Amino acid sequence: MTFEHKMETVNYSEKSIAVIGDTKEHKDNLKRLGGKFNMNLTITGEKQPGWVFPKTQQSVVDNFLSTGQVQETQSRLFVNTNKDTVSKKEFDDLVRRLELLEQKVKDVKSPVIGRHEVGGKIVGMVHANGHVTTATDDDKPKTRLLRKK
Repeated sequence: MTFEHKMETVNYSEKSIAVIGDTKEHKDNLKRLGGKFNMNLTITGEKQPGWVFPKTQQSVVDNFLSTGQVQETQSRLFVNTNKDTVSKKEFDDLVRRLELLEQKVKDVKSPVIGRHEVGGKIVGMVHANGHVTTATDDDKPKTRLLRKK
């Protein structure tokens, strides 16, 4: 069984290729492969719609055009919306920041049951969930909220 279609790849620039032709029914797969749709690609002097891919995706695109199957690759786990790869360290840092943000949201939703004071100065709040949120130099608005007026 062969994958029949009316699409072809063309060299679009020094760093990219384009898939042109009857792409509409395959748009979801072309998007999953990392393509960007452009309604006005200039191919041999004429404007036409198509999907642009980096040349590094040439083999994946060729495989799709010959088999109709989308290859899922391990590296797609580390791709952001701009299609730039991020390092494992950057990815781990993003996960850590997300976990901290989730904890802050839980703290905000948890009622305050007391104040944390050091030397008579309020430096944090004690929440019902057992966490203590503290004011830091980065949290100027939070510090102002803790002061009595």
